[in-house]
Amino acid sequence: MPSAFCVFESLYIHVPFCRGKCDYCAFYSEPKASRDEMVAYRERLVAELREHSAQCAKLSSIFIGGGTPSVLPPDEWPMIFDEIHRKFQL
Repeated sequence: MPSAFCVFESLYIHVPFCRGKCDYCAFYSEPKASRDEMVAYRERLVAELREHSAQCAKLSSIFIGGGTPSVLPPDEWPMIFDEIHRKFQL
């Protein structure tokens, strides 16, 4: 499952975690994921950012959606944003 991809000058990051699955939600999400699953997601996301950054134009926007992105622990975000800053033109 791709976690991040570029379309023209935009980067979309799908954070597939939430506290509970809403009846109306059609997006892929993993309710009540473990910390280990979230760390594995972050590691794979950072790897995908490295793999695909050369295919992207200079970014004018970054959109973070999901699930509920705020469920990803705060200490995981700096590693994601550091990789974006290193690998993409902003």
